[in-house]
Amino acid sequence: MKQRKANMLGIIIIIIFLPILIVNTTLIVKSYIHKDRIPDIFGFKPFIVLSGSMEPTIKTGDIAIIKNAKKEVLKEGDIIAFRSGTSVVTHRIIEIKEDKFITKGDNNNTEDRFPVEYKDIEGVFIKRIPKLGNFAMFLQTTLGVIVFISIPFVLFILTDVYQRKKERKTQEQKYKQLENEIKELKKEKIAK
Repeated sequence: MKQRKANMLGIIIIIIFLPILIVNTTLIVKSYIHKDRIPDIFGFKPFIVLSGSMEPTIKTGDIAIIKNAKKEVLKEGDIIAFRSGTSVVTHRIIEIKEDKFITKGDNNNTEDRFPVEYKDIEGVFIKRIPKLGNFAMFLQTTLGVIVFISIPFVLFILTDVYQRKKERKTQEQKYKQLENEIKELKKEKIAK
């Protein structure tokens, strides 16, 4: 029964980590193949939010999920992610003028300095995952990499030690049981 629980735990861990591994691998490979584009998965792009310009809607440390969007569907009030120099900004469309989008962060007092052209838009905001960006940024540090690699390794070792102890205890119980049976047989033989 305990072996089944251990196997189920292993399967659950694989079910959780396999999609994460596939998504990360896909994003990494796409970023190397298409260096001029931001990688996506089925049209969805995750961005780590680094500023509070969209608070309280989107907070610093969140992951913003952006979906590719056609120009015709974008409207005032939509939150979009767009390239601004070397970074990506996520702000709300407050006005559309002559095929350009005027944007502003919800937490900012003024609109953005420059209008956004459609060619610079990465997509429209669809969801945020609270605080996951902080975790993703931690994993990019040296300590984060060490922790991410060492935790599964330590868990593997602890599981192995636990299994070996359990097997040893089972073997000791079987040995004691055999010793007791031998003693009983000797008593029976002496009694005859």
